[in-house]
Amino acid sequence: MAAVPSRDTAPEKALRSGLHATGLRFKVCPKDIPGRPDLFFPGKGVAVFIDGDYWHGNSWRARGFVSMEEQFRKWRNSDFWIKKVTQNIRRDRTADAQLRAAGIRPLRVWESEVVADLPACLSRVKTALLYPGRGGAPPPTSLEMFTGAGGLALGIAHAGFEHLAIIEWDKHACATIRLNQRRLPVVAFWPVYEMDVRQFNFKPYADHVTTLAAGVPCQPFSLGGKHRGDSDTRNMFPEVMRAVRELRPKIIVIENVKGLLRQGFREYFEYISLQLEMPELAPIADEDWRAHKTRLTRERRAGRVGGPLYDVTDQLVNCADYGVPQVRERVFVAAIRRDLGVSWEHLNPTHTADALLYAQWVDGSYWREHGLSAPRVPVHLAAQVKALEAKGLPPTAQRWRTVRDALRGLPSPENGRDHPDIGNHVGNPGARSYPGHTGSPYDWPAKTLKAGVHGVPGGENILRYENGRVRYFTAREAARIQTFPDEYGFSGAWGECMRQAGNAVPVRVGQLIGEHATRLLETAGAIHQAPNVELVTPITG
Repeated sequence: MAAVPSRDTAPEKALRSGLHATGLRFKVCPKDIPGRPDLFFPGKGVAVFIDGDYWHGNSWRARGFVSMEEQFRKWRNSDFWIKKVTQNIRRDRTADAQLRAAGIRPLRVWESEVVADLPACLSRVKTALLYPGRGGAPPPTSLEMFTGAGGLALGIAHAGFEHLAIIEWDKHACATIRLNQRRLPVVAFWPVYEMDVRQFNFKPYADHVTTLAAGVPCQPFSLGGKHRGDSDTRNMFPEVMRAVRELRPKIIVIENVKGLLRQGFREYFEYISLQLEMPELAPIADEDWRAHKTRLTRERRAGRVGGPLYDVTDQLVNCADYGVPQVRERVFVAAIRRDLGVSWEHLNPTHTADALLYAQWVDGSYWREHGLSAPRVPVHLAAQVKALEAKGLPPTAQRWRTVRDALRGLPSPENGRDHPDIGNHVGNPGARSYPGHTGSPYDWPAKTLKAGVHGVPGGENILRYENGRVRYFTAREAARIQTFPDEYGFSGAWGECMRQAGNAVPVRVGQLIGEHATRLLETAGAIHQAPNVELVTPITG
């Protein structure tokens, strides 16, 4: 095989030239910086690598193979080449860890990305420079599976975590993340892997990941799905467990729908919790999940459990209780490594319905805040309002946020016409309500936004005005209800954008979870422990 240049490749030259043309200055392959990045911006603390797809393990994806093993299957020395590329991947992860320990943020782009869309790569690098490295101790790190449009990932990033990998197979969701890599500095650094998680190799990330986060596909357990649970081919909990075994993270956070707690799935949910507690006891060949659950229970009772153990807890969360303008119930499963000596406590609600009712119908502050006159107290709320008045004091918690709160400042959308200044804010005709699906009232948190398999759900994703008129939410309005910032764009047609928004974890909830994890890690003294960063000599042919 002919030697492949490791420096001054055509994509590197193109990116350097494009950045120079915009007035940016940088060092090229500095020897004193871990990993010798292709570009280093000293004043910003940002290191940029332009990785060759072949030598750094991306060519199998670019060429449409199922895995790297399939790519090399017919090669004469396939094991030799797989070992070479795998070693380079490990070296990359180690170099990234060294950089973070030095307060430098690593950013990696593929040569194929530079060739395919140089302007996008230039924009991503320039955006990343707005979010410079920070001195002091390295930040906590995260690896996220089933990222979707990025709600949980964005929230965790806002809590101070740096993502080592973002794994998502849906091309539209990946397009959304890549769009925002050119818009939001915190997203610019996310390494996006558009692939089937079943083909992802977690082993090079071992000892580098603080928190594993997973918004596991909910369709197998959703009340609106087919309820096949563990027998559904979309059940990805086995892949989460594989990641846990290979990564051994300090904290694991899993999000799923309320339906996971249904009686029909309860036994499988108990099995998931047992696996998280003792991840090293993996299923053996031809062992179904019930037999594995029995073995896990037996081994725990006998005390014959090796490897790291986790304390597991679950919490049913109504996102409205945490400042999200939406009644959205989701299950969060958290597991924290037992050797850290801390426990994951439930999140305490910060917002209440009583506080909203008080602001609306007792002191009227809600209506004054929106410059409106207070209407009459609805008949169905009269008893609750009277009870609140009798207490004499306002609730101490913050009030629930409403649809009116979320949409404040947004102009009314026009059907079929993009707003010139607000992305994803275009109206769509045809909304209708029907019994049981009457839309979201303006002055209450929205009903749960949903992601329909066969289009946008008619009743759930519509707004109902006081006069009974209804219309669909725009994708921007849905994003606000999910607490995405206005700068965060969505890629695709209206229906696709609504699907992505409906599938997302509210950003605010993701941030609260990330902040809670950070506090626990700080208490345990584990947040700034330097990983094993002994560098492996790179192999380039």
